[in-house]
Amino acid sequence: MLDNWINSSVSKSYLENELQNEESCFISSNNLSSKNSSKIALIGFGKDLQSIRDAFYQLNLSSWNNILVTDLGDIRNNDPSLMTAAFQELIVQEIFPIVIDPELNASISIANALKAVQISNYQGIVTPKTSGNFRSFGLMDQLLQEEKVNRLSIIAYQKHYANPQNQSIPKIDLAGLLSLGKLRDNMSEVEPILRDLTTLHFDTSSIRASDSQGFKNQINIGLTSEEACRILHYASASMKLKSLHISGFELKKDDKAAAELMATLIWYAINGRKNAELHPSSTESMNRYIVELEELGAKIKFWKNQNSEKWWVEIPSNEEKDKLTPCSESEYKMACENKISDRLFHLLSNR
Repeated sequence: MLDNWINSSVSKSYLENELQNEESCFISSNNLSSKNSSKIALIGFGKDLQSIRDAFYQLNLSSWNNILVTDLGDIRNNDPSLMTAAFQELIVQEIFPIVIDPELNASISIANALKAVQISNYQGIVTPKTSGNFRSFGLMDQLLQEEKVNRLSIIAYQKHYANPQNQSIPKIDLAGLLSLGKLRDNMSEVEPILRDLTTLHFDTSSIRASDSQGFKNQINIGLTSEEACRILHYASASMKLKSLHISGFELKKDDKAAAELMATLIWYAINGRKNAELHPSSTESMNRYIVELEELGAKIKFWKNQNSEKWWVEIPSNEEKDKLTPCSESEYKMACENKISDRLFHLLSNR
C-alpha cells in the first residue's frame, strides 16, 4: 500500500546489494510488518538523495543485530494531504521512519498522522533560528495555529537569532528550551529533553559552516558535526520517539563531503535505536531517591533505572502514565545540594 505514496525503484539496487550481505540488518520492505524487532524505514525526498544513498551504503551497516532496517525509496509527492496516510500506516505498525527531506512538509504530515491515531505530539525542533523570516518559524507557526502539537521544544537555538516573544507561546515547553550555549556547556543535558519527545525535526542549518562546507547557506556558529550526531543518537534511543525528519539541507553539486555528513547523521540516528528504551510504565527495576528541597518546602522523588542508568523525576500529573519525566543525574545532584535546575523548575511549575 505504501507504493501509492513512495517510489521504491530509486532504492531497489541499494537494497538488493544489502540483502545479499548476511551480516546486514537490512530487509525487504515486505518483511517489516512480520517481525518483532525494532523496525526502521528510510524515506527520502528531493534532488540530493542519490549522492546521500551512495555515501550511506558505504558505511558499516552490519552492527545492529537487533534492528531491522529497510529503504522504502522516495516520496512521490510530499504534499501533507497525500503523505499523512503513509506516515499513519508506518506509525500504527510501529515502524520508525527516518525522513530525509529538505522541506517542511514531512513534519506536517507526521503531525497530522500522530493526531489521527491520537498520539500526543511532543515535538522537538533543532534549529538555530526562531525568527519569523526563517523556515523553522513557518513549521512552528503551522503546527501551533492548527493545533497539531501538544508541546514544543526548541533545541540549539541561538539567542541572537531568536525572537523572545516566541517563548511566551502557550504550547512552547519552557523545560524544553535549550540554547546552543547551554547545550555546549553540558551536552548531556539535552538527552532528557530528547528522551521526552514524540517526534523530532532536525534542521541541518544548525550545523556550523566549518563542519558542513558542502552545504549551501550555512551560518558560521552552530553545532559541530559530532554534536549533531549525538543529538540524533540521543533522540532515537527513546522508543517514545515515533519519527525523525532531517531537513533544511541543500548540497553543493557533486560535493561528497556533504553527502557523507548526511549519511553519518542517518547512521547515528539508526545506531541510537540499537538500545532504545521504552518510557517506563512502572517503577519496577528502578531505585528511588527522595530529596527534600528546603526552600520550596517540597520533596521530590527521583528514580534511576538499574539497567540503563537513566534518571527520571516524578512530576505530579493527572495521568498516571505521565508521572515519570526524564531528567539527568546532574539535576538529581543539584537537588541534593538544595538547588534546582531551570528545567526542573519549569517541570514542577507547569505540568
